[in-house]
Amino acid sequence: MRRLALACLASSLAGCSAGDAAVHLADPPAAPGARAFALAVGADRLPRLSWVEGGGPHELRTSEWSPAGWSAARVLASGPDWFVNWADVPAVAALEDGALAATWLERSGAGTYDYRVRLSVAGGAALTLHDDPGGGEHGFVSLAELDRQRWLAVWLDGRASAGHHDGSGEMQLRARTVGRDGALGPELLLDSRVCDCCATAAHRTASGAVLVVYRDRDADEVRDLSAVLVQPDGSAGTPVRVSADGWQIAGCPVNGPAVAGYGEELAIAWFTLGAESRARVQVAYSRDGGRSFTPPTQVSRAETDGFVDCAYDASGRLWVSWLERPTRERGEWRLAAIENGVLGEARTLASTVPGRAAGVARLVAAGDGLLFAWLDTASGPQLRAQWVSTAR
Repeated sequence: MRRLALACLASSLAGCSAGDAAVHLADPPAAPGARAFALAVGADRLPRLSWVEGGGPHELRTSEWSPAGWSAARVLASGPDWFVNWADVPAVAALEDGALAATWLERSGAGTYDYRVRLSVAGGAALTLHDDPGGGEHGFVSLAELDRQRWLAVWLDGRASAGHHDGSGEMQLRARTVGRDGALGPELLLDSRVCDCCATAAHRTASGAVLVVYRDRDADEVRDLSAVLVQPDGSAGTPVRVSADGWQIAGCPVNGPAVAGYGEELAIAWFTLGAESRARVQVAYSRDGGRSFTPPTQVSRAETDGFVDCAYDASGRLWVSWLERPTRERGEWRLAAIENGVLGEARTLASTVPGRAAGVARLVAAGDGLLFAWLDTASGPQLRAQWVSTAR
């Protein structure tokens, strides 16, 4: 009971009781001040946390989680001239045998948003992910396993934006394959005009294709979600709209989608104000491999800032996390399950500050539960994690 009480206090769980006995802190081996973090499950089925430490030189570190705890942190890359911020974070992904690919951002010019994507495979020499050598923004990378020998890398590419970060240019969505030997396939232009700085998401489907989800941008500044499939042969389909929310906004909300899969089913979670200017978190499903999507289900019930993630547990229930704003000064990371179309009661996982200062928390399946990582703004900041049982 002492361990339970400490876990409840430290993680600021709402209404923690004996019924929540399988909620445990699982803090990673990250130094105070660690930031720009991501959490993902690789094709090797290991939950893996990555983050940036240092202020120049910077280090990209990673650690794997198991029920016994986190592995010792190891350095994947380091350098003196990185671009590090809360939203555009490094990506790390594993193939089935544990081989890792990692990306990070490196400054490429004098402009605030002049940076390029650097890539390392299995600890090899750093490469530039994109062919464009010029200035301008390149980032918001997603990595997904394409097969046992390759990843698919997806990124936002500012080569057509003429160095502007005010929406006057056109941000593109591009992709290419990355081999375990570091070989880069030809670039694919997936969409020629997308939202400037919302994170992308990618997931390998049951058919072997990768579903790429992103915030689109049309000529009327409607920035709803779109999705496009990239096949194992490297070909890409035509983007489709996930949901016609009608969110018209003359600027990037910096609030990207999340995608998860269980068997043949795919789920996408996202934040929108829609045409009604009403903030909400929504979920839509695809049961045909990402070619079409169900009407959305609203998940949030209170004022929300979005910053969503989602994951299926071992039994196939979908769980969604998001940031709520109970008051102007306080934020709460919330978690709820959806099963057979029924939304369960939301619980509070951790208290934080509202808005972008909270970063973007991450959620993945882990054993018989979920692993949740967030930035504890009350202590420095400090990267924290907790494991939540979903066993029935």
